[in-house]
Formats: sequence, structure tokens, C-alpha cells
Amino acid sequence: MKQSEDDLQRACMKWFKFQYRDFAKRISHCPNGGKRSATEGAKFKAMGVLAGYPDIFLSIPRGNYGGAYFELKTGNNSLTENQEEFLKAHEKDYYCAICYSLDEFITAINNYLN
Repeated sequence: MKQSEDDLQRACMKWFKFQYRDFAKRISHCPNGGKRSATEGAKFKAMGVLAGYPDIFLSIPRGNYGGAYFELKTGNNSLTENQEEFLKAHEKDYYCAICYSLDEFITAINNYLN
């Protein structure tokens, strides 16, 4: 059975919060996706929700980066145009990684933090 992006994200968050307990409050997910009514979608857009916002944000600066964004994908899924644009707009000031597995996420987090 193919792993869903939701399952991958839960595994990534569980691993991070176990491995980096001191930083557990510094990692977050913005519930940006999902099905919404047109009214609710318009409300969230007016409140500042951005299409393409990555799955995980880590609010720990390192080196020249103000934090890190992680976009999670599974299988043959690829970035949407909005996701590509978001990451490109932030890549100079924020570490940005696309991870297709828990192992890739672990490598990206450890490379960023260490």
C-alpha cells in the first residue's frame, strides 16, 4: 500500500519531536490544503493563506537562513506551480527541501540543524 502524504507528515513530525525534543514547539504545519467551500476559501485567502505554502515550517535560524521549509511528496507526486513559486521566492533566505520519504526528511533536517 502506498504511503499517503498525510502519513508521511505524521511520521516526520513524530520523529522530529522525539529526536529534537527541545525544538518541539519550533516546528509546525499550516493546514493550507483540503477541500473548502468557496466562502471559506475566500475568507482564508483574505486572511493571508497562500497557495503553495509548504507542509512544514521550522522556525530555527541557521547560518544565512531564517528558518526552513519542507515540502513532502510521495510516489510520483511533484510540486505544483504554486509550490515551485513559493519555494523559489524563499530559497535565498530560508532552507527549502522537498522530501519523498522519512529518510529524506531526516537527512534534510539533520543537514540543516547540524
